[in-house]
Amino acid sequence: MAYGARSTKKSKRPNFAAAQAAHLRALERQRRESAKGIITACKKAEEIFQAERKARIAAASSSSSIQEPRLSRKEARSVAAAAAKQQRRRERRAAEAEAEATELLANDAIRLARKMFALRLDSSREEDEDDEECYKMETWPEFKARVLSWHGLRRKYN
Repeated sequence: MAYGARSTKKSKRPNFAAAQAAHLRALERQRRESAKGIITACKKAEEIFQAERKARIAAASSSSSIQEPRLSRKEARSVAAAAAKQQRRRERRAAEAEAEATELLANDAIRLARKMFALRLDSSREEDEDDEECYKMETWPEFKARVLSWHGLRRKYN
């Protein structure tokens, strides 16, 4: 609706307030209609969900009353072997993932140890000769073992 469509009686000028009020009423009406549509759609979806839930409960109660056929010994052994094989595969993959994570952590720890050891060597070279006599420098394997122990890693990465 155009704002100049209605005009006041006395001055014959467009009545913008009335046009705006009509526009706002139309917007409110559209909002209510869309809300009603959403509510009805939600009610329909809820009814469908409840019907499916009742059907699932009925199917579960009827299937629990029917016993499944028993497996023969050969079939039971094959099913047990397949389950054991899956379990071993899961455990192997978990162990591989843990080993890979530990390897990455060890690489980071060794990289850090190299940087720290190089800094210690540089700082010991810059110091006076008198200080070196009273301070015994660690060897690289000792220092690397100490840094790896900070990270909780075993000796195999030394």
